[in-house]
Amino acid sequence: MNSRFIRTVCNLSEIEMACIVAGLLLAFCVITINSLPTCPKDACNTVKCVGPNHDDCKKPNQEIIRGGRCNCCFVCYTYLDENETCHFHLLGDTPTSGCKSGLTCRNGKCVKRTRTL
Repeated sequence: MNSRFIRTVCNLSEIEMACIVAGLLLAFCVITINSLPTCPKDACNTVKCVGPNHDDCKKPNQEIIRGGRCNCCFVCYTYLDENETCHFHLLGDTPTSGCKSGLTCRNGKCVKRTRTL
């Protein structure tokens, strides 16, 4: 099949066809980039951490855990209770809080995790 055949069958203009191809190419690039390994084995060798100490992490439900880029450094992490405000973290974002075990972040609030079939 060539592009002229597809354009004719789908009744698309050249501009619409170009937009579709550009969108597919962009989607392919995003999927490819997200599939790449982001942390080589020696990633932490060049990272200088300035992490929290135990005095910085004294609030209720806080704990020092590995975090940051490639989990090289330690961060003060706060475990959130049910109905507390939470945030969804994307790639590259270093979370400093998250819902406690058994909870999940849905619509900006920690809620009980439900089973899905």
